Amino acid sequence: MRLSPHFVLREFTKSATADSLRNPNTPTDEHLENLKYLASKMEEVRDILGGNPIVITSGYRNPEVNKAVGGVPTSSHALGLAADFHCYHFGSDFDVANAI
Repeated sequence: MRLSPHFVLREFTKSATADSLRNPNTPTDEHLENLKYLASKMEEVRDILGGNPIVITSGYRNPEVNKAVGGVPTSSHALGLAADFHCYHFGSDFDVANAI
């Protein structure tokens, strides 16, 4: 499912922890709406970064996955409102942060 021009749902739900638990890490309808909003904001970040591709390294975590990684229930990841990412065009995450 496409969430925005450059991001699809699977990018935000893929998880090695979910895979090891055999958990599909499927968001609720509410969390899916949050992920659409997050993807729109990640499009803005992508623009700031010169349109360079962004790789999501951690996104949505349903309750079981969130618990397995030691996340708190109110984590923004558990709400579908946070994503960790890399932009490999930049030398480091510090360079990405400075650009933003």
